[in-house]
Amino acid sequence: MKSPVHLVVFRLDDNRFALHLSAVARVIRIVEAVPLPKAPDIVTGVINIQGKIVPVVNIRKRFRIKERAVDINDHMIIAETPKRKERSASLLMRSYVLLNVLKTG
Repeated sequence: MKSPVHLVVFRLDDNRFALHLSAVARVIRIVEAVPLPKAPDIVTGVINIQGKIVPVVNIRKRFRIKERAVDINDHMIIAETPKRKERSASLLMRSYVLLNVLKTG
């Protein structure tokens, strides 16, 4: 029997990416990140989510996609790594969707 896979799908320009829903803690409206001196180039800064400091990763830089100005309607995905249970935020564009896909095999 085929079991469903739940994905959060988002776009960066013409590229589509997906994360397993189980890895997504939440999607929030864009907030300003506090810059970190000497942080890696892809780390925009940090934000505070319910008292926890969460690094913000610029996935446009990570995937070498042309950068654009942040818009007030943009969102961030707060994702959690499965093994270390650490969270990180990624800057997104406006479009994201929850998708159910049937897993084959």
